[in-house]
Amino acid sequence: MSGSAPPTLGSGGSKQGRVMTRSISVRLSVGTLCMIVLLGVTWLAATVGTNALRANYVHTVDSVDALTTAVLRASTLRDDEETGLRGYLLRLCHSFDEVGNRSI
Repeated sequence: MSGSAPPTLGSGGSKQGRVMTRSISVRLSVGTLCMIVLLGVTWLAATVGTNALRANYVHTVDSVDALTTAVLRASTLRDDEETGLRGYLLRLCHSFDEVGNRSI
């Protein structure tokens, strides 16, 4: 073992010092670039996932709204039919039958 000291960052102009400084600078630049690319890819994945989730949500809401409308319509028609039939049977009056006929 010779008595030479390991190269340091500030080893005043020696060739080994400049190479080490350049190596650290390159590593730092590459690391920064990798972090920027990783953030960009993460942002892109989040955007695509959010858009897919929004499309599924809109489809679900449309389906539920259509189902709710159909159920409410059927319930209203059943109520109209029942009201017409009850009025007809109670009074034997044909004017109540119009509500029931409208529901059929």
